[in-house]
Amino acid sequence: MRKIRFIVNPFSGVSEKSNLEQLVSDELDAAKFEFEVFYTQAPKHATELCTSALKSDIDIIAVVGGDGTVNEVAKAMLHQTKSLVILPGGSGNGFAMHLGMGRDLRKAIALINDSEEVTIDSGSANGEFFINVAGLGFDGRICNVIQNESKRGIQVYFKSMFREAHKFPFLKATIEIDGQKIEDEFISITIANASMFGYNFTIAPNAELTDGLLDLVLIKKVKRYRYYLNAWRFLDSSILNAPFVQTLKGKEIVIKSEELTDFQIDGEGKGTTQSLNVQIHPSSIRILKPKQKRLV
Repeated sequence: MRKIRFIVNPFSGVSEKSNLEQLVSDELDAAKFEFEVFYTQAPKHATELCTSALKSDIDIIAVVGGDGTVNEVAKAMLHQTKSLVILPGGSGNGFAMHLGMGRDLRKAIALINDSEEVTIDSGSANGEFFINVAGLGFDGRICNVIQNESKRGIQVYFKSMFREAHKFPFLKATIEIDGQKIEDEFISITIANASMFGYNFTIAPNAELTDGLLDLVLIKKVKRYRYYLNAWRFLDSSILNAPFVQTLKGKEIVIKSEELTDFQIDGEGKGTTQSLNVQIHPSSIRILKPKQKRLV
């Protein structure tokens, strides 16, 4: 019998979570698991709830929330012996989908019953932990804009994208990745541990969580209409086929921009910066994933 603590952000995403305890009771195998449910009450509370669980007889920590909540819990799980489950409780749910948990919370809870443990990589950007993606440029701007929206969901995401796309300034940047140097102009620079922003928007289709490497995806400066013509590629995992996209893999990445530009970490807008120093933390977090999902 293994014990699970569910850490739930009741305000994240667009789904109702008031019936979560009933969902868990219905779908979790009572012969294998005991569970308890805790709800976050403020920013950083998820980290506190996870830290206290790590000091108890809890075996598994399951997080139900958006990117920010996942980040708060996952960073407390670094180099721990207990396992993490990430369930789709936000709007985009990109990381949960990469893991094979899907977007349906009920079905995802049921997947825990036949899950397996794997140890995955994570990263840090300017000293801040991330488990999914970090980036400079346009995706950073969208995350910063959405931070101030009272509503969440794919409609808000698309409206922000179209509103900002025609006016967002390109950034001139110098990038060093494991000793290789690149200088160019870009609309966005993304560092990916997993493949997806969310809403099936796949930025790094070749990203692997267990390869000890981060994927660097560079979207270079071209006429803006070409971005619109190729936007569909995010939805069928073919964005790397666009001629203005370059991708590399590496362990240490230093990015320096000539001007201040927006940046994000795990989908949370972090304001602006002129530099980003990124490192991989290989084999640093134990997670549970569906057995049928292959991560490498």
